[in-house]
Amino acid sequence: QAAKVDPKSASPWVNMGNCHMALGEAAKAADCFERAVRIEPRNPEHHRLLGNALAAANQRGKALAALKNALARGSRDPWTHMDIANIHCNEHRYGLALDVVASALESFPGHLGLRRLRASILRRSGRAAEALPLFEELVREYPDDVDTLVMLGNLHQWGLNQRREANALYERALALNPNHIEAARNYIESLSNSRHDNEMAHFERAYEVACHLLERLRNPLHVAGTLQRVFLRAADYERVDRLGDRNALIRHWVAEMNVGHLHNQLGRVQTAQDRRLLLEAHRAWGAQIESFAAAQPIERRSGRDRVAGGKIRVGLMSSDLRNHPVSYFVLPLIEHFDRERFEIFCYSFYPGEPDAVQQRIAQSVTQFRVIRE
Repeated sequence: QAAKVDPKSASPWVNMGNCHMALGEAAKAADCFERAVRIEPRNPEHHRLLGNALAAANQRGKALAALKNALARGSRDPWTHMDIANIHCNEHRYGLALDVVASALESFPGHLGLRRLRASILRRSGRAAEALPLFEELVREYPDDVDTLVMLGNLHQWGLNQRREANALYERALALNPNHIEAARNYIESLSNSRHDNEMAHFERAYEVACHLLERLRNPLHVAGTLQRVFLRAADYERVDRLGDRNALIRHWVAEMNVGHLHNQLGRVQTAQDRRLLLEAHRAWGAQIESFAAAQPIERRSGRDRVAGGKIRVGLMSSDLRNHPVSYFVLPLIEHFDRERFEIFCYSFYPGEPDAVQQRIAQSVTQFRVIRE
């Protein structure tokens, strides 16, 4: 209605775009911000908002172009640089992301968001040992900053496999802000996988936080995968059904390339159409993986690579080459392969300490390499 009253004003479209973003409707938000850009093409903030919306809609190439337009039109805040760095990071271009942050810190020295992002990129690229002191320094300087606490929790959870420490940080963050969505989502993830002390007590707490989070969200799309896992484990199918339209959820998980959330739908199949839907979703996920791989080709040496003696080398890469069902199934292959004809190299990116099963595998193969980075 406001846009009809004043068609030359960009403000209604910006406000509507912000509303769509708050509802998790990134594509609709991008349409609104594009209208704002057409009305006021010289306003760098409109281009930045458009870039954010496009990034949230998984249109990262267009998002990067919009954010660069914001800089070209005179954007003078650190957020545009942070948005660009985040896109590079999400595309696994960690070096470029760190370069963008380093350049921005020259213009905005000491900026909390930029320093936090630098540590986060190091964590995501596997350089946990470098990220840890940076986060700890920020927590000392800003003990009540919830976002910093959450990011340090993520480092302990995903980078160091230290869920006791992660849980304490998420709990501290939620005490400061009980409605912080990322604190709740990551706390649920960590609690659900916590095996120290009383495992059931951890899960009960995860379920409690999940129920609270579902109640306060108008659109739980972006946390539905995490909530689904907890509610399915608790057999709370009523809350599973409240997570949203199943087709929309599956499309979102494919776009996010999160095949784990698709796997959790396998036990919910009821009809032949359900089966076809999941089959096509996995195919679509696979097509994205192939596209991503094609964009990052591996340089292969000419000729057939054979080691001395003509043996063929086979590489096995998994985070589950340890006390895990994957290893139970693959152990017969590992222990009985033809050593006259083959060599097996294992690559594990599991961040935890090696257990007895991993040690058994390591003794059976040609080489076992840990690649936490």
